Amino acid sequence: MPRCEGRPGAVPGSHVPFPAGRNDSSVHNTQGDLMLCKACEEFRFPTAIETRSSKAQKRKTETSTTIAAGVSTDLATNTRDVSEVNANQSNTMSVVSELLSYVCYHRNSCSQCALLSVITSYYTPAEITAAKKCLIGLFREVIDDCAFTVERRTSTSRPAHEAEADEITAVIDYLDTANVLSNVTFVAVNLSRLPGYGQSKQICAL
Repeated sequence: MPRCEGRPGAVPGSHVPFPAGRNDSSVHNTQGDLMLCKACEEFRFPTAIETRSSKAQKRKTETSTTIAAGVSTDLATNTRDVSEVNANQSNTMSVVSELLSYVCYHRNSCSQCALLSVITSYYTPAEITAAKKCLIGLFREVIDDCAFTVERRTSTSRPAHEAEADEITAVIDYLDTANVLSNVTFVAVNLSRLPGYGQSKQICAL
């Protein structure tokens, strides 16, 4: 049986026998062709040698940790974005008005004359008056000092509902300039009260 060569001495190249003086099957050939027992091998070469499998496992663990951290960051960002969107949506009020919904949707895609022509021809005077009152009631604090809040009456020169339709478009433009129109979304529930675009409805061709 080979004897353990022990541990390195103070003088380079010298060896100090291990007190146990092992001379059995635990002594084996190690780095530098040294015959060492397990204790002396660990003493001489304390840095553990990583095997390929342990290195691969370590890389896999580090990669998984990095991916998990990235996913957590993305989830936190997405959650924050969704929360902000929900908060913005919760600050917007929905108001049912087919006429105002129609005006807000088409006012930037056609001329004002064409839009007023459609409104006054398709909607009844009562619907136009109700839409104006709804608009004023929602934004009275903003337009209280304007002349738009005056109740119109039919004159010999112009019907009242035509003047009110003109004021509706003017109020909406004013509110948009004041950056408060985005606080309210006008929606249509009764789609039959929205002007169409069929060949038989040329009045709606803006």
